[in-house]
Amino acid sequence: MPIKNFFIHLQSIARFLDRAFLVDDEHNRILSKTYTEEEWGEYGEAEYDRAYSVLIFYQEIVVRAVLGELNALVEYELKFTANQILNNREGINSDYPRRVRREKAAQIIEEEYSIQLNQVSRFSEVDEIRNIVNAYKHDKGYGKEHEQHFWGQSQKKYDHDPNKAREYLSAVRAFLRDLPGERADLGGNYSRAKFSDSFKKWLEQHAKRED
Repeated sequence: MPIKNFFIHLQSIARFLDRAFLVDDEHNRILSKTYTEEEWGEYGEAEYDRAYSVLIFYQEIVVRAVLGELNALVEYELKFTANQILNNREGINSDYPRRVRREKAAQIIEEEYSIQLNQVSRFSEVDEIRNIVNAYKHDKGYGKEHEQHFWGQSQKKYDHDPNKAREYLSAVRAFLRDLPGERADLGGNYSRAKFSDSFKKWLEQHAKRED
């Protein structure tokens, strides 16, 4: 299977992640600022806490954006691959996307290649990306799992560690590399136009006149 340019999309996401933390602004400077004891008591502690809170939330936004892009890319490629399988089965040469849900796309791929997607490289991490994205979409980052403590249990909340996000980038790269079937070019080479039969005939006739 020829590897297309989905890795360029991944490189762009990785670049975004790196550049996002190269910012040098007042909040970063406050965290490295030295206060006298008097300044700390008068305004320093409040200033520091405010800057720290802003940067933590900023970090969460960046990581959530990265994971959202990764999840969207995986979902698009699964649907693209499933569409190509269906087109080949029906003898259709079309780039027009059918409305195939992610679960159905996975089923089509598994049936076509006699595999289980959980056998593809680093599937568990790719699946976890989806869980994290859904957790932040629906419940402020809280997942379905619970963590046990000596005092009881708490609902698990996913963190937003940039280093973990880089591991997820690597996981998606490996998963899409080893997923059987065709990849889309840059994750987006579908045209959103669907030609009518009459227009197709006109194109064929026009091509013949050109010859």
